[in-house]
Amino acid sequence: VALHAVGLSGIEAGQAAVVTGAGPIGLLVVEVRKERGVQPILVSEPSGLRRAIAARLELDQVVDPSAVSLADLVRSQTGRGVHVVFECSGSPAAAELGLGLLRPAGSLMIVGSSERSFSLSTLMLMARELRVQGVYGNPGLYAAALEMLAAGKIHAQDIITRIVPLAEAEACLRELADSPVEGKVLVEPWL
Repeated sequence: VALHAVGLSGIEAGQAAVVTGAGPIGLLVVEVRKERGVQPILVSEPSGLRRAIAARLELDQVVDPSAVSLADLVRSQTGRGVHVVFECSGSPAAAELGLGLLRPAGSLMIVGSSERSFSLSTLMLMARELRVQGVYGNPGLYAAALEMLAAGKIHAQDIITRIVPLAEAEACLRELADSPVEGKVLVEPWL
């Protein structure tokens, strides 16, 4: 999903982007962006635990959107806004905010899923020629993703917070459904 999101965005080295949501997918988007030379790397995440996990990835900035004005921060650092916002949290508020962080002709990549709807200003979309792109996944990228992991280009071990045996997978999934603020939990079938 992360490789597909970054590829669809068209972002290039030297262009600025924001990731909203520092869950496993958001952090993997960050890792793919780092590997491709995208700077600066700014992550917005309300969960203290997830901000701490993101801080392990040597980012330019990890902020709490409830404590900092993301719009002011982005404008002070980029002047005109970012080229791409990767919305990975599934939060309608983050998607709506993300649109306002874009420079003209920027792209809002909807990576995080939610059953909740959000609204976008069609006037802003038209006047600033913005693009909104949904991202689901691309099974054709598994080999490339595994190659990046094997080559050490993606530091997935930094976002893994727990490994559980297969026998505990169902209970773990129920727990995560009630409180999904952890990093990446791996299910190890051979434990």
